[in-house]
Amino acid sequence: MKRFIPVIALASIASLASAGPSEGIYIPFGAIGYDFDDSARRLDTEVMPTVGVGYQFDEHWAAEIMAAQGTADVDFPLLNNLEADVTHYRLDGLYFFGSDRALTPFVVAGIGENDIDYDFFGDADDTLVNAGAGLLYQVSEGFALRGDVRAIHSLDNHNTEAAVNLLVQMSFGSGSSTQGEAAPVAAASVVSNNDNDGDGVANANDRCPQTPAGKRVDKVGCDCDYTLKLNFGFDSAQLTAEDRAELDQLADAIQDLGHARAEVAGHTDSRGADAYNQKLSERRAQAVINYLGSKGINTSQFSAVGYGESQPVADNGTDAGRAENRRVVIHRNDCGM
Repeated sequence: MKRFIPVIALASIASLASAGPSEGIYIPFGAIGYDFDDSARRLDTEVMPTVGVGYQFDEHWAAEIMAAQGTADVDFPLLNNLEADVTHYRLDGLYFFGSDRALTPFVVAGIGENDIDYDFFGDADDTLVNAGAGLLYQVSEGFALRGDVRAIHSLDNHNTEAAVNLLVQMSFGSGSSTQGEAAPVAAASVVSNNDNDGDGVANANDRCPQTPAGKRVDKVGCDCDYTLKLNFGFDSAQLTAEDRAELDQLADAIQDLGHARAEVAGHTDSRGADAYNQKLSERRAQAVINYLGSKGINTSQFSAVGYGESQPVADNGTDAGRAENRRVVIHRNDCGM
């Protein structure tokens, strides 16, 4: 096994060169370094060309058929220049862990066969099971590099051998990467605009540099909508101490609103009559406006609007869902994006 260590090191280095596999049909090809059990097969380590075909079902699962062929030296005392023709083939399943990284680790397991044709000694066939782990590096759409190390166990001789696969993988399927079709476009936008939080506003103009990507933002990159997780009790428009603490934090975030127009929308759960809930939601919205005004926020163009129970965001059949529905949302009306 000592002479196999450099091959293992080579596989590790190649795999670490530089993100998820592409779905559909792919062709893997390259080389397999196979370290035979000297005591069982009397064969030296052999590097053989290998090729196969596989199918990537989704971001995690793939299956493939691989075949390799080569000539290995026979290691037998007193006999020199003996060789054996080796044909190795297998059916493998692969599982990839995640898809949001440059390198995608995976595990692999499968079944296979070794057909060995010795000079002067006849043939030998081994039924095999194998398992291992590796890394895939998606160089570009449809082109990847792969490396893995695995143990191979013979069900006939009950001995365990080792192998390393170094492969190039060409994909010919749907072309959809597990990172999502929009990922390259979004990345290009962030880089070209120097937009670290990906909200569409360049860093130089962004007053709210940690806005989540995809949020509706204004021209200075600040959130246009604020959903307040307030703890209104049932049939109540009174702000609790926890509500006031949340609004205190919000007041710091919206000091720049100035004379901005905003809709403060109140909501209720489904208990009670529709008409009553409509009025209750309006009172809740007004309670929020009044408190923000007391904290120095200019609310002259804030409007209190009630939506009653008409826009639930959670299940009104549970206590937790009803609590989520008793909420207030501030919608900025002056956002131009």
